[in-house]
Amino acid sequence: RVKLVLAFVATLAYACLFERIGFFLATLVFMLGWQIVVERQGWLKSIIITALCTAAMYTLFRYLLHVELPSNPLLS
Repeated sequence: RVKLVLAFVATLAYACLFERIGFFLATLVFMLGWQIVVERQGWLKSIIITALCTAAMYTLFRYLLHVELPSNPLLS
């Protein structure tokens, strides 16, 4: 039950941050938090999974599916 609540809160936070800080940073924060808090993985494994999955999703959506993803407004 606790894991379900954590997953819900993490997903809600991701949805709120997605437009504000952009796809890449929001996805990095979400996935790293998910791996550490929900899945209880170690730091090194979490960082590797997060980096690989975020890069793969960005490549898939941006270059293969040609979807415009929100960028970080602070960098624009």
